[in-house]
Amino acid sequence: MVEMKKLGVIGNPIKHSLSPEIHTIFAREHGIDISYTKIESTIDSFNKDVEEFFSK
Repeated sequence: MVEMKKLGVIGNPIKHSLSPEIHTIFAREHGIDISYTKIESTIDSFNKDVEEFFSK
């Protein structure tokens, strides 16, 4: 069994990003199981947000 790949895009603003939708469609078409998250982050919280993403 192949493990789900955990991906994310980080930015501010990030609501407009189509990366999760684009990459999810591509992955589905190629039989790849992914979870792709938008992470809104500021310069001050970037390190904390990245650490939190990888700790889950």
